[in-house]
Amino acid sequence: MRSERGMSSSTSSSRSSRVPHSGQLPGRPTSSRLETQQQLHEDLTEELAGLAAQLKSNTQAIEGRLKERGQLLDSTEAALDTSVQRTKESKERATRVHRRGRVNFCLTCLVMLIIGLAFAAMYVFIKVTRLAGYRAPVPVPAAAPVPAAAESVLPDAVPEYEEHYAEL
Repeated sequence: MRSERGMSSSTSSSRSSRVPHSGQLPGRPTSSRLETQQQLHEDLTEELAGLAAQLKSNTQAIEGRLKERGQLLDSTEAALDTSVQRTKESKERATRVHRRGRVNFCLTCLVMLIIGLAFAAMYVFIKVTRLAGYRAPVPVPAAAPVPAAAESVLPDAVPEYEEHYAEL
């Protein structure tokens, strides 16, 4: 199209410098040239209208994508805010549990120390009383009735518990 314009303008400049043979005035265009210009104008108008429509549809498509992205960003922001809030709550709960755990650990260590000291004290008490000579009496089992036949066989038999006391 540009080449047609360039040709038509060069043609018009060469024609205007010449004197027309048909008796037309030098400043007036001919009807064929006018029709060509009008056709060019209509073609350019149609092309411009097509480009404008395409630009409009592209703009609307971009606008739609931007709206979708905006909605996506809004939903992502809301989800992020919720996540941050829950993370803060979880951190606070973890801090409370950690503090309770630390206190419980200290109490557990204290109880274990007390139990260890009680065990050590009991061990020392047992050793001291044994060195002092204190012994618990040995329980005497109840004597079982001996049948008469067994007495005649072993008249000099000494019960076992008496032998045990003899060693002490």
